[in-house]
Amino acid sequence: MQVQNDGDSADDITITGAAPSSGITGQFFVGWFDATSAIGGPGFTLHDVRPGEVIAFALRFQAPPDAVAGMEQQAAVIARSVTDSEAVDFQRFRVFVPRPG
Repeated sequence: MQVQNDGDSADDITITGAAPSSGITGQFFVGWFDATSAIGGPGFTLHDVRPGEVIAFALRFQAPPDAVAGMEQQAAVIARSVTDSEAVDFQRFRVFVPRPG
């Protein structure tokens, strides 16, 4: 996933969301940093994001060894400008264990 500053000046962008914590679980990463507790809690803030700058982060899902075909889970992510309350992006994800064949 990517966050981009579409504004005209540097801004802080806060990422919040809820990674699934049961069944198929999820973890958020910014680079190699596991940001799951921050993003799932008060938020993970990217500071001084320059105009046009793009910062990538990831959401990794993992199914348990005993997962059954059709098991699914959802997650949502919100990126919000700290200086402009109208600048908000929302993304929803759905992951499932495929059926054989």
